[in-house]
Amino acid sequence: LLLRAADLGLAGDETPAALDANAALLDRLEQLRREAGRRMGLGDVAGRVIPKVGILSPARRGGSLTSRYFTPDRCHRSHAVTGALCVAAASRIAGSVAAEMLVPQAGSLVTVEHPSGAIQVDLSLDAAGQVTRASLVRTARRIFEGNVIVPASTILALAERAETGGELTHDNHASPSLQPDHGRRGQRLPA
Repeated sequence: LLLRAADLGLAGDETPAALDANAALLDRLEQLRREAGRRMGLGDVAGRVIPKVGILSPARRGGSLTSRYFTPDRCHRSHAVTGALCVAAASRIAGSVAAEMLVPQAGSLVTVEHPSGAIQVDLSLDAAGQVTRASLVRTARRIFEGNVIVPASTILALAERAETGGELTHDNHASPSLQPDHGRRGQRLPA
């Protein structure tokens, strides 16, 4: 079930935590999800995980569109791959919410922006414009962020070495077995 963020009073780039904290929104999504399940012939979907809900809006970071994916009663912290494949395929259906939000990209790629990055999907279409294949190209999300603290003395020593043509490695804190032995270059090390 794909919905326009604006129809729900949303911008579409809200954080998962903000969406999860919006009890009125979650109640509305559940009502819509249950009705969609009934209309899809799935019967009463209360307590089931299908159909899933995607809230779509225009892309903001160079992708094709933005999605917030629900599983079903909370917003996914990134995006399920299967959901991204569905959103990408739906973007090629004329008149769909996904097609309406789509910022076309060169070629067959659809980039679905999500809370922690983006998923690229490659679509193959037949002569009639129908999707015949959807495959994951890559998913990108930040997996690490940090800081390195380097003493000023190390930076000054490296600058001094660079000026004098010395070696730019700083390995005097490594154990002796890890320090380079320039006299053994090209020799085999014992196993």
